[in-house]
Amino acid sequence: MKKSEEIKKNCEKMNANKEKEIARLEGLIKNATASIDKAKEKLLTATENEDAAAYEKADAELKKNEILKEMYAGKIESVKSTPVLDDATYKEYVNTLYGDTKELYAKHYSGIRNKLESIETDIRTLLDERQENIFTLAYIQRVYNYKDCQDNTQRGLLFLGREKPGDTFIDFYLADIVRGIQILTEWLSKNGVK
Repeated sequence: MKKSEEIKKNCEKMNANKEKEIARLEGLIKNATASIDKAKEKLLTATENEDAAAYEKADAELKKNEILKEMYAGKIESVKSTPVLDDATYKEYVNTLYGDTKELYAKHYSGIRNKLESIETDIRTLLDERQENIFTLAYIQRVYNYKDCQDNTQRGLLFLGREKPGDTFIDFYLADIVRGIQILTEWLSKNGVK
């Protein structure tokens, strides 16, 4: 099982235990409320019958159940306001997930980084060779005093990385890719991924 799944299950289990405790306390409040109602009836009956001993017993029962109801209500608020995770467990889970993520980067991204560096090298080679072709085309046009015929203009645009006038230079896209690769490889290096 993945560490993240295990942590999630532990958190769900702790939350379920919290909900069970709240439900248990609500049940105790319900029982105390029912006992309060019975004690009030006994008080009324004892008052009508002028039975001091029954009155004293019913009054004690009423007070006891009112205190219990108040105590359980306070306990519910305490349980609800208490986080499922204590600080130590939370920090342990954060450190575990951070370490696991770092291992994933180390395991998977080192191979990706090598591939990206290879792609960057290929793009740089392509751009360098294309630039050399542009210089050669300019040299030929200048040396041979070539006029702008349609065929030559079309070839020149392809050398510049465009298929027709007005197109965006492919160089811009390739340069963006190279910059993205550089940013990613720098980030991987800074974060200890090799």
